[in-house]
Amino acid sequence: MESGLWRRRCLAKTQLTVLTDDARNAEHGLLPAENPLTTAYELDKILGRGSVGFVYRARRRADQREVAVKIRHVPEAAVIQSCQQEFEVLKKLEHPHIIKVIDFVVLEGQAALIFDFCCEGTLRSVLKQSWAAGLPVASLKPLSQKLLDAVNYLHRRRIVHRDIKPENILLQDDLQNLWLADFNTACQLMSGWSLTMTGTLDYAAPEVLQGESPSEKSDIWGLGLSLHFMAVGKLPRKLGHYADLASFAAAVASKEVNLQTQEWQEVPLGYCDIVAQCLRLDKTLRPASMLLLESPWFRDHSLKRAVSETSDDEDDIGMWVCRNSSI
Repeated sequence: MESGLWRRRCLAKTQLTVLTDDARNAEHGLLPAENPLTTAYELDKILGRGSVGFVYRARRRADQREVAVKIRHVPEAAVIQSCQQEFEVLKKLEHPHIIKVIDFVVLEGQAALIFDFCCEGTLRSVLKQSWAAGLPVASLKPLSQKLLDAVNYLHRRRIVHRDIKPENILLQDDLQNLWLADFNTACQLMSGWSLTMTGTLDYAAPEVLQGESPSEKSDIWGLGLSLHFMAVGKLPRKLGHYADLASFAAAVASKEVNLQTQEWQEVPLGYCDIVAQCLRLDKTLRPASMLLLESPWFRDHSLKRAVSETSDDEDDIGMWVCRNSSI
């Protein structure tokens, strides 16, 4: 019997169509010409699409502010409520390297999260287009530090992203800035609360593949794989190269990632050390994001991190639990 998640994905693929102007929406898509989303936002081109929705570049009609609109097919009322809870927490986050959530719109069978528009490229797409063998060495320190600071900001507020990967890291073409994005699976941690396994299996930590709940430690694993990809343009292993999930999970859990190959010879030792620490098989040996930020390799590259200090709203955020965000 098909699972509810599988049915939702099938529905999304066959039913969710939102086109780039009001008239076409009315003629070809599910959204009527007049609806709360297109009344407030002018949708432009599609930036990306997934199993349950689309992401559009758009403008807010009131002030022409550029935004990204992520529309998800959400047939159950409980899932819409979960999206609303997610928005209420994420809108409180203020960090220069975390994409800013600014609005939430509910439609019939759909929910739209509106973010500040930062750039069109992701770490994966920019590398695929221009840096197939990895980013220039000079970019590794500033970009990895910014990404680490974003992860640390979340973890200080007990938020686990659960899907850190190159596709969820927005990167400017000039390599000067990046933003952590896509909080579909992000959840708040609370003592005794068990999180379900979500995210992308290629980036899943060994313990998560073995059935444990995601945690800050599994975020650090995903961070390590993203830094691996940033440096050499590929992952150490991919699910598609194995006969099945079980053999992939066994390899991830038993084989240390090799950073001694030729492609790593030009990568700074300090960067290699950070990647190696993130990818330790034993989750208890992976450092917290704060400790990684204090690595000697970063000492000569100061990053303003005032936003990562405890803020007045931290305790409020810390009481929130995302009850069902795996859509």
